[in-house]
Amino acid sequence: MSSSTVHSALAFSAMLVLGGLAPAQDAARPENYCFSVPYGASIGGTDCFAKGAIMGWSGSVQVSMNDFTLVVSDALPGAKGMFLYGMEQQRLPFGNGYLCIAPPVHRLPGLVTVPDDGIATYPLDLSADANAMFAAGTTWNFQFWYREERTFNLSDGLRVPFAR
Repeated sequence: MSSSTVHSALAFSAMLVLGGLAPAQDAARPENYCFSVPYGASIGGTDCFAKGAIMGWSGSVQVSMNDFTLVVSDALPGAKGMFLYGMEQQRLPFGNGYLCIAPPVHRLPGLVTVPDDGIATYPLDLSADANAMFAAGTTWNFQFWYREERTFNLSDGLRVPFAR
């Protein structure tokens, strides 16, 4: 992802505070929620310095730009997984982590293999013909679900308010 900027909500907030970005008027921005559990660990584990897979994004939330990409970082290299989405949030113990999207939960097409750097991406086609549900003015939640050796885990959640 060297040609574009990858964001997480925390990094985006820090850039705004430090003056690295000038926010647009009424600009919607994605926000992380429902923190993840480190891979190989389990809910209630004791390794407080390990981090789990984190959702982020690149591109714009403006539907008319059609350049929004979901990004998951710090995922288990070599793991196979899929991006999930839904309109509602929850925090339900599930596998080695938490399911952050409340039913109905949908999955984006295709399986993703996490590269050696632990960063996987999914360009979201926002054209009306492909994904009309991701329309301007709607808010969706996204999460990455991936296999571990004998079980599975999930990233944190990413709330994305799509704009015009």
